[in-house]
Amino acid sequence: MGESKAAQQWKKFKGAFFLACVVIIWVLSAVLIRSIFHDPSTSFSKPLFLTYYNTGFFVFYLPPVLVAFVAARNDKDKLAALKTETKETMKLSLVFCLFWFSSNYFYNLGLVSTSVSSSSILSNTSAIFVFLIEITFLWDPLNFSWFKPLFVFICFAGITMITIVDTYGPEGSKNHSFVGDMFSLLSAACYGVYATFLRIKVPKEKEETFKFSHFLGFVGLFNLVCLLPLFPIFDWAGIEKFEWPN
Repeated sequence: MGESKAAQQWKKFKGAFFLACVVIIWVLSAVLIRSIFHDPSTSFSKPLFLTYYNTGFFVFYLPPVLVAFVAARNDKDKLAALKTETKETMKLSLVFCLFWFSSNYFYNLGLVSTSVSSSSILSNTSAIFVFLIEITFLWDPLNFSWFKPLFVFICFAGITMITIVDTYGPEGSKNHSFVGDMFSLLSAACYGVYATFLRIKVPKEKEETFKFSHFLGFVGLFNLVCLLPLFPIFDWAGIEKFEWPN
C-alpha cells in the first residue's frame, strides 16, 4: 500500500524544514568564516588551514569501520566481504577527496575577497555545472526536461548581475570582489564535478547499501595524509604562510 496523504505531507514538511536548517547553517558558517578572516581580534586569513582542519574532522566517522572489522573477525566470509567493500570505498574516497577539498578551499578563498551574499549565491550556482556535466556523461533523453536549461539560464542571469554589481562597485574594492566571485564560481564548478562523480559511482540502486559514513571517514583520512604537503608548498610559494591560530 502507498503512503497516506497525511504521511506524504509530513515527509514534505520534514524535508522543507531540514532544507531550511541547512540553508541557515550554511549562511551562518559563511559569516563566521569571513569574520575569522577579517575580524581585527582574529585576523586569521588562512583558507588552506581552515579547509584542511575542517575536512580532517571527517575521520571521526572511522571508528565504526574498526568496530565492524572487530565484530567480523571470527567470520571469514563476512570479513572477506567487508575487506572488499572497504577497499572499494577507500578508492572512491581517495578520488572524491581531491574534488571535495578543492570545492571547499575555493569557497573559503572566495570569502577572503568577496561578500558573504555574493559568495553564497555564486557557490549555489553549482546546479549549472551539475547540469552541464550530467548531460555530457549521464545523458538520458527520456528524463530530459526543458525546465533544467531554463533554470540554468536564470542562474547565468544571476551570475551576470552579481558580477556586474561587484565589478562596478566602490573603487578599490571592485577588483578584489571580482576575484572572490571567480573563486566562488570555481568552487561551484568543483562541486558539480564531485556531485556527478558520486552519482556515477553510487547510482540510485546502491544508495541504500552504500555506507556514506565510512566513505566520509576515509575522505577525512586521505585529506589529512595526502594533502599535508600543501602546507610547505604554499608556504614556499608565498601563497599562504603557515601559522598556528593564536
